[in-house]
Amino acid sequence: MLRDVKISQKEDSVVWKGGGQGIFGVRHAYNLLAAPNTLTFPVRCIWVDKVPTKAAFFAWEATWGKILTLDRLQRRGWQLPNCCFLCGCEEENRRS
Repeated sequence: MLRDVKISQKEDSVVWKGGGQGIFGVRHAYNLLAAPNTLTFPVRCIWVDKVPTKAAFFAWEATWGKILTLDRLQRRGWQLPNCCFLCGCEEENRRS
């Protein structure tokens, strides 16, 4: 996994990813904060007392599309057969 990482000899620098070609600007920060949030997180459905922590964490990962399905594990270098554990034939991914 670390074999593909290229280490630069350049001095580290801070880059603003909120606009302004990598340079922080109050206007860009304000626009990010003032923009309507189109992605709402279902907090009240997931983080409740009656739901076990494992289930809540799994739902939280699913909400953000971060579940480690077999196709994602394979992209990270794991050598696993990619088939559904239930039917044994279809490829497993986050859509199926």
